[in-house]
Amino acid sequence: MTARFICIGTHHKTGTIWMRKVFRAIANEQGIPFMQCYRAKRLVDLAETGPHIVVNWSSSLPQQLLDMPEARFLHIIRDPRDVLLSGMRYHRIAPLGNEKFCAKKRRNGATRTIKTTSTRCQTTTRA
Repeated sequence: MTARFICIGTHHKTGTIWMRKVFRAIANEQGIPFMQCYRAKRLVDLAETGPHIVVNWSSSLPQQLLDMPEARFLHIIRDPRDVLLSGMRYHRIAPLGNEKFCAKKRRNGATRTIKTTSTRCQTTTRA
């Protein structure tokens, strides 16, 4: 069966912003519909004919999409060590904003954030 749905999945700190820009540019240049899909109910919005780019920035595409014979998948991963370092550097400077999961309450009521944890793990090198 011919591939109609190009499905892209990424994970946090694995080039998500870069991939978003690349695949949106491809979709715009080629006139291909582009949509984010996190739930099966969005599948009714797929194009009836022709290609369609479907993305999920947490790589949790609906099972119904995974089962479609006309779907092909690109799963973007990154070396876990790079993800860890990139995440640590990012969360040290990023405001909490929508990432409130970065602040974790402890049993004693204290809050430990990725910023305070990564600062404690920071090492200095001497010449």
